[in-house]
Amino acid sequence: MVKPKTIIRFLKKIIASEREELELWNEIRSRNPEYASLRVTETISLEEVQELLDGNSALIEYYARRGGKSPIVVFVATKDSFSCIQLDLSVIELWKMIFDPIVGKPVEPSRENLAWLSEVLGQLYIKLFYPIEQMLIEHGIQKIYFCPHGLLHLFPLHAMYKETEYGRHYIIEDYAVAYTPSASVLRHCIRKKREKRDSLLAIKNPDGTLVYADLEVDAISKLYSKHAILDRVTGVKKNVIAKAKEYDVVHFACHGLFRGDIPQMSGLKLADGWFTMIDILNNLQLNASQVILSSCQTGKSKQEGGDEVIGLTRAFLYAGAPSVIASLWSVDDESTSILFQRYHTYLIKGFDKAESLRKAQIDTMNYKKEGVIGRPFSHPYFWGPFCLVGGSRF
Repeated sequence: MVKPKTIIRFLKKIIASEREELELWNEIRSRNPEYASLRVTETISLEEVQELLDGNSALIEYYARRGGKSPIVVFVATKDSFSCIQLDLSVIELWKMIFDPIVGKPVEPSRENLAWLSEVLGQLYIKLFYPIEQMLIEHGIQKIYFCPHGLLHLFPLHAMYKETEYGRHYIIEDYAVAYTPSASVLRHCIRKKREKRDSLLAIKNPDGTLVYADLEVDAISKLYSKHAILDRVTGVKKNVIAKAKEYDVVHFACHGLFRGDIPQMSGLKLADGWFTMIDILNNLQLNASQVILSSCQTGKSKQEGGDEVIGLTRAFLYAGAPSVIASLWSVDDESTSILFQRYHTYLIKGFDKAESLRKAQIDTMNYKKEGVIGRPFSHPYFWGPFCLVGGSRF
């Protein structure tokens, strides 16, 4: 039995270590202007927003005004139009849809609450998307950049759906979708776009607990003429930091963790420990066209004043990636492996990032497994949590 004094001594070491990490975090925040440009919500004009869009894309930004009873407002910008609509949904009503009074926080999607997740995504379609859908059709929109606000950061808006005579029809079936924390961050990402997608660095199941992650990386690595794999022996921090700058696509197939208490300590589990947000901000330099986080909770974030988003996604954007794919909740190992094998296949065929993810999510939705009746991964719990954040084009 471990003595209480030993436990206390161990906890003190953890607290001291985290205090040092947070001091480093504050130093990073203050010294680097590029991080500041991502961290602070810079205002850009409507004309500047429209310059970012091509003729078939739209930026859809939701805004929840202060005061829980106020309706959520949506702004829709296309290449040649702009609309502002007050929606029939308040923050209080949204909170009631997702709040778990037992644990005192929003419900975490899981296999145990699939019906709840379906109900929420259907209601969100009615409240958030239906009022603007006809406008998008009239403008011939094929690609959407969603800019959520507040609680809406928790949801895969591309998985909202409408009921039809043929069953549920998801937004992702009609539109390629990407996300951005703000219009200014989108501009930052588009300006940083890189065209190459010829080489792959894959971090493969470095703690040895994800069976399908091994299959995932073995399959996708064969698609690239140049690739390197860091595994449970070589998948350590120093190797990731040294090699990441050399590859066009960086793919993490490992465990991820979001820490709501200290989001700066959120991280990816490597062979020698957690690769935290602070490690990324302080040490990682990327020349990649994108980073893919085939991990749990890597897209979750904490919103501070002004809807500043703190999380792993923002850290990789700061490190130089024009786009990041990350997840909003704990993911299923098998369906995730299938999804990313399909994603890389479409990427290599020449589709852009948003369209590749759209096709991969539809394939996963329709996937049929030998010996299993029906489509085992048709529910958005399996394919919905992954979101592309940043620029879509190469």
